[in-house]
Formats: sequence, structure tokens, C-alpha cells
Amino acid sequence: MSRDYGGEREPEPDELDRAGCLAEQNGTEHGGHQRREQGENRDGVDGQCGDAAEPQDIGDQAADQTQPEVAEGGVRVDRGRSALEDEGGGHQEQTALSHQIARLERELGARLFERTSRVRLTPAGAAFLPAARQCLDAAERAAAEVAAAIGEVRGRLAVGLIPTVAAVDIPGALRDFRRQYPRVRIDLRVGASDDLIEQVREGAIDVAFLGLPTTARPQGVAVHELARDRLVAVVAPDHPLAAETLVDLRRLSSEVFVDLPAGTAGRIQSDQAFAAAGLDRDVAFEVTSADYIARLVGPGLAVAMLPAAYAPQLTGVVTVEVTDAPARVEYVIWSRAGRTPASTAFLAVLGIPAHTGD
Repeated sequence: MSRDYGGEREPEPDELDRAGCLAEQNGTEHGGHQRREQGENRDGVDGQCGDAAEPQDIGDQAADQTQPEVAEGGVRVDRGRSALEDEGGGHQEQTALSHQIARLERELGARLFERTSRVRLTPAGAAFLPAARQCLDAAERAAAEVAAAIGEVRGRLAVGLIPTVAAVDIPGALRDFRRQYPRVRIDLRVGASDDLIEQVREGAIDVAFLGLPTTARPQGVAVHELARDRLVAVVAPDHPLAAETLVDLRRLSSEVFVDLPAGTAGRIQSDQAFAAAGLDRDVAFEVTSADYIARLVGPGLAVAMLPAAYAPQLTGVVTVEVTDAPARVEYVIWSRAGRTPASTAFLAVLGIPAHTGD
């Protein structure tokens, strides 16, 4: 699973071992003929280093062909910065990574990283990285489109979701998808709805599952509504409200709450409901995980409000219907630029047709 650190993605398992050969491929931009004389073969479709491929006479197009390879080297090296921070151990992989970074910087004619106690991007590195990612994404998509044209779905499927998604059985859908398309690499990221929308816009995620207040709708992406759901109160088994069948917001407003961080979509829906009713509430605990919400509710430290379809998954707590509860809408989104073959196949597994999305 990939994670985000300060807006930059953590390395994926197969990334660092390819960085050196990808940076080396950049040398074609300055010496394409020399590369052919040395008999080095590269697969120009999927960017794999050392894969057997038929030699191609690309002539003056050599420099253009290597641009995705240069980009991939830069992106993969950037994702491996954390490995450099432990470089003093003298491990072979860390030393190789250092050489790969130095080679890439020589080819680009600029220093991409500041090597201090923490490895950071230089201004040149920060300028290089977004375009490199775009180039890499385009190359991966081109390879996937070629494969789809001959009847094969492969490449990468990056899926994002909120922790409380309930309209779709994501693990079950991914299991079925993997059985049908074993050559597709699946990445899964869990995050807040707003962050997932931005990552879909940027092309970092192919498909994302969100939950938003009824007053909001994802912008800048293709959208398909999955379900609408109301929130319920979640209390400890020995809480006085646990014996009730119904409760309203006014009664709940006297309780101490645990909720998601302020400003997130999962929090806004509750904040708006209390504000619309002219009520204040005390949110003493802010957490990022719905599971941890239940861990605080169970001992009686706080109460919470969670989607009715999700709450039954929790143990050690009791749910109570709220008469004037806020509602949320679950969506699946993807890029307006179009679906990749892998994302189209995945949405088909979910029964979402290709023409869907506004």
C-alpha cells in the first residue's frame, strides 16, 4: 500500500530496484547511438529495465523515447528518499540508490536533492517532479492502452477510499477483479474524501470511493452516485442512550463527542447539522480512523455519529437512530480525462457501465 507523506507518495515495492537502470537510460538523450552500439535493449512499452525486446531503429526519435524513462527514474528516486536517510549502514541497496541519484542528476545537469540529516527536494527537484510524474503516468497509460487493444488488461489500478465506505464491498470487488485480471497491479490508499478527489484530479488515483454531505458534490472529476445514508448515534453499551430507540440532536448536543478532524467531509456533515439546528457540541476527541472512534466510544469516553450502513461493522458499541440526523452521499469518482483499461474493467466488476459519470 502506498501512503502520503507531506503530499508526496511513499515508495512502492518494485520502484527502487528500477531507478538505476531508468536513470541510465536517460543517457540516450546525449548518446543514443552509443547506447545501440553497446547492445543495450530496453522495452519501450512498459519501461521495464532488462526485458527482452526487438531492437528498433528509432533514429532521431531516440531522445523523445527516453523522456518517460528519465521521468520514471526521477519519480522513483524521489520516492526512495527515506532509504537515503539510513544510508550510513553501508547496505548495497542504499549505495546503489546513491549512485542512481547521482547519475540522474548528472544527466539532468541539476541537483535534485539536498543531502542533510533529511533528504529534501531542491527547487530544481521540485520543478522536475510534477512533470516527471505526468510523463510516467502517460507512459504507463499508453502501455495499458496498447495491451487493451489486443485484448489484455494490465498495468496499474490505484484505488482510494474513505474508511467508512459502505455502499460497495471493496475487498470483495478487488478479489473478483484480481481473479479476472491477474496482470494488473492493485494499489489501495485510504484517506479523506477531499484528499482523494485531489489525487484523482492529479492522476495519482484511478478510482476513489467517497462520502460527502448532501450539500457537496465532487468537482473536477467524473462522478457516479452509489448510495445515500443517514448518520446514527454510536454510544457505549452502558450509556443511558443505549436503551433508547430514538434520539435527537438536541439531546446529543449535551454529550462529549469523538469525531473526525475539523474541516474533513466526514466531520462537516455533522457540524452542519448541529449548526442548522442552532446547537453547539463539544468535540473533545479528534481521530482519523473510524475504528478508533469505536475504541473511544466503547469505554464511555465519548459518543459519535457514523453512517448507518457502516456502524454495524463496529463491535462493543450500540447504535441509536437520530430523528433529525444528517445524511451523506457515497460516490465513486474517476478522472474526467477518461478511464484507464484497468479502471474500466474494475468499475465493470462493480456493475458501473462505461458511459456512466458526469
